[in-house]
Amino acid sequence: MKRLDNVPTHLSRTFTGTYRLTGRVVEFDNAKTPFLKLRLSDCMGDHIAMLNLDKSLVPERIGHLDFVTASGVKCLSGQFVLDEFRKAHREEVASLDTLQSLPRVYCPVPEAFDRLVGTAQSLTSHHLRTEPPRLFR
Repeated sequence: MKRLDNVPTHLSRTFTGTYRLTGRVVEFDNAKTPFLKLRLSDCMGDHIAMLNLDKSLVPERIGHLDFVTASGVKCLSGQFVLDEFRKAHREEVASLDTLQSLPRVYCPVPEAFDRLVGTAQSLTSHHLRTEPPRLFR
């Protein structure tokens, strides 16, 4: 995969954020380099990102639907290559907007999903906006 290292700023795009991990599979590029292909989801949609397994360690104990923090750069291929990928800290998860981490990929009716997220994010009461703590882990 060719990175956008020496390309003008307006042609490259970096990203960073906290997402839900909703998919992963190992793939190989033309040079037989292994990449972990990840689907990172939030209420806005999905991002497909690649993690070079020759250059990065895969964090242990990250499972399906866990919160992850990722940052990277968009490649010429249209996919994202991750520079950082790790399990999200509690503070990062707590700072997310209401229902921000709800994966859009699982919703069969996008219009209803958008209304739900919009309503929850428009609430002004801190107590109503705060998600209840998990009782069981």
